[in-house]
Amino acid sequence: MLLFTYNPGKSLRVSLAPKLISMDNSKSNKPWYFHWWGALIALLFLPFFVIWLIWTKTNWSKRAKGLATIGVLILFFTLGSGHDKGQVEEVKNNLEKTNENLKQTSQKLEEKIEERTQPTIEEKTWEEKLAQLDTNNPNPDPATVQVFHRQLVKLTAMCEENDQWVSDRIVQGQNALKKRGVEATLQEIGQGFDDAVVELPDKTCEEAFATYLTGKATGQL
Repeated sequence: MLLFTYNPGKSLRVSLAPKLISMDNSKSNKPWYFHWWGALIALLFLPFFVIWLIWTKTNWSKRAKGLATIGVLILFFTLGSGHDKGQVEEVKNNLEKTNENLKQTSQKLEEKIEERTQPTIEEKTWEEKLAQLDTNNPNPDPATVQVFHRQLVKLTAMCEENDQWVSDRIVQGQNALKKRGVEATLQEIGQGFDDAVVELPDKTCEEAFATYLTGKATGQL
């Protein structure tokens, strides 16, 4: 009491010193893993940190500590292996997709190369096709081709149809005559078709051709 009365500043300093010392001691006694840097280290080495806590900071029996240690190891091993397995599956799937894309790209390149290396087949004209059929020769003489060319030019103009339409009628006419036992060349039928259209202007090309075939089949022409 006397000390506090006569020297309050000193008494205050004396009374506060133990509190400050106590606070400093509490800070120094704080476990390292409660500091930010300690928590970071603990996270980096989490499995080992947990095992260290089990053996140093618990009052468990050795058997309990051993079982807890085994449990921690199994837990972290399972988590780690599951993560690795997922990564392996992802890598495997990516490799399969890449391989499939490479196969498709290779196939497309092969198809393009094959298309470019294949010889170009020259399309035959209809007069050439008629000449081939009539002579049974893949390379008929130009004179025969020219005969069919003149017939197609006249008939397409008079009938207002294309070369294919006229050529089909000539071939169909030959087949119809064969069924009746009449032999005639395509060149002959083409000429008869031409004459019938000219001589029967009041009839359509179909009607004129049918009239010609009837006369040819019955021997009238």
